[in-house]
Amino acid sequence: LAASLMYAVLAAAQHCVTCAGVEEHQVVLAPESVDGAVIPWIDWIIGAAFVVTELMFNIGNAAVPQTLTRTFGLEIASVGPILALLNCVTMLFLTALPYVPCPWLHRSPVNILACFFCILAAWVSAMVATSVPDGGLHIFVLSVLLFMLAAYMAQVLMLEYLSGILDIHDSKLLMGLSETCGCAFAMLGGYLGDVLEVYGAAAPFALQSAVALLTVVMVGASLGHRHVTRCQALAPECDGQRASTEPRWSGISMRLPSCARQSVVGVQAIATGNTEGTFMGSERLYRKVLASNASPAQSLTRSLLSDQSPLSETFGGSSPLSSSSSISGDVDHSARPSSDADIAGSA
Repeated sequence: LAASLMYAVLAAAQHCVTCAGVEEHQVVLAPESVDGAVIPWIDWIIGAAFVVTELMFNIGNAAVPQTLTRTFGLEIASVGPILALLNCVTMLFLTALPYVPCPWLHRSPVNILACFFCILAAWVSAMVATSVPDGGLHIFVLSVLLFMLAAYMAQVLMLEYLSGILDIHDSKLLMGLSETCGCAFAMLGGYLGDVLEVYGAAAPFALQSAVALLTVVMVGASLGHRHVTRCQALAPECDGQRASTEPRWSGISMRLPSCARQSVVGVQAIATGNTEGTFMGSERLYRKVLASNASPAQSLTRSLLSDQSPLSETFGGSSPLSSSSSISGDVDHSARPSSDADIAGSA
């Protein structure tokens, strides 16, 4: 309700400014998507993962307060301050995150995978803590804190990636749909968190653990599969994996028996740090190569789209997420060639 009122006030203020004759700033949007172009499947996977975090947030919002009062015997008046403190710690962590000297927090997509692994660990720990009401309170509270840190960080990273890789049209489609579905799943999660308490204190967190496990498998397998596919198409340019230093990539496509094996190989390469470029930069380069293989008209238009950061025109030449304090470090545009001729020359 407060957010709705704030938007209404802002809309009224903007309307008054317009009616007063003040010239509005002209915003130049990026070109529309090319006819026949589709949003890559990996972007839909990231969008689906965002929806899952909304579901888990609201199951937790309904189940955590009840668990603290019914299972661990806390007073109702103490639950609010505890949750408020956890949210404050999370806010401070996200604010300081760009300056935390931990490499894996800033290396994408390792940080995205790590976030979902932490979410899984958090809900499993919470489920175990509910089985020992006498001594499990501290473990339970720390588990909830770990979930909040990991889930909020995952959402920031996923939104940073999607807003940086998609053009204006596709951003509105995918992110709008993800947010709409996220709200629907949020309502569902709110009801589930309350209903599942009937089957035991651990029931909501068992469901959360199962959902988190499926999400880890989905995101990990998808990112691993995409990594190998991208390296096959872009070698030796892809992610710094030069043919001279990584000869095993040259023939791996002939030895893969299944998509599952390809996903496992990709996850191993990501987890071992066998990459030098950024996730977003490599994706941009890969999509440029795909566009260069299309018809001349489509190739030119897609090249222009990929050269344009989706919000760059809106914010005066740079995306708001493309500052030096970007969390994932995916703002390095050096990996993006200036034209298709650069790709042909490097190939």
